[in-house]
Amino acid sequence: MKDNDRIKVNYPHVVHDTIEGETILVNLKNGHYYSFDKSGVVIWEVITQNQTLNELSRIVTNIFKGQKEKVENVITVFVEKLIAENLVIIDNDEIVESSNLDVEEIKLKYKDIISNFEDPVLHVYADMQDVLLLDPIHDTDEKGWPSGKDEFQ
Repeated sequence: MKDNDRIKVNYPHVVHDTIEGETILVNLKNGHYYSFDKSGVVIWEVITQNQTLNELSRIVTNIFKGQKEKVENVITVFVEKLIAENLVIIDNDEIVESSNLDVEEIKLKYKDIISNFEDPVLHVYADMQDVLLLDPIHDTDEKGWPSGKDEFQ
């Protein structure tokens, strides 16, 4: 991975939301879901803006004030994990206009998190894989889904 590689959420295969300081992601291709909190939430917020690895490091370092070397090393490792799980992809083909990312807004939004940088931990869960991979529209016979009441009597 190079510093000028643009990192992008792997849409439409990945859906995500941040709730009460925890980001939850679902990979609809493999049925796994993921979570991280603290510094990972802030890093993810910046990733969703299609930044390059270099821009991501610069912005997150700015948000966490100092600890530049530690932050840059951790971001690279974290992004590599996200790529390995197909949560993000590198997309250098997409033309992106200048970012309107508001760093001050991120600082305000996550003020409780940014007091101290902690290495983000990507938690991986596969216990719901069978349910998340169900495809009731395509896994049907000629009758379709759901079948009529006769089938359940």
